[in-house]
Amino acid sequence: MNAFSAYINVAQEFFRWSHDHAGANEGIGDLITAAISIVIVAVSLFLCVKYFLFPKENKDTHIKKRILDDEVRGERGLHHE
Repeated sequence: MNAFSAYINVAQEFFRWSHDHAGANEGIGDLITAAISIVIVAVSLFLCVKYFLFPKENKDTHIKKRILDDEVRGERGLHHE
């Protein structure tokens, strides 16, 4: 338990230190910046998950299919034995 209480003391000291040195809320500008940042992160996360779960690789013109087809036909100079 002694190690846990030491950890809590360090965490409390860090919180006091960071709170004293953190910039104060400057007003509407900070809120707008935070809102835009949240929207960008949310859209990025959504698109990342969407294309990870449902990749658009089913068209014949997709680069992955073209490379795999070339390798199967031996047009890339790769020899499979």
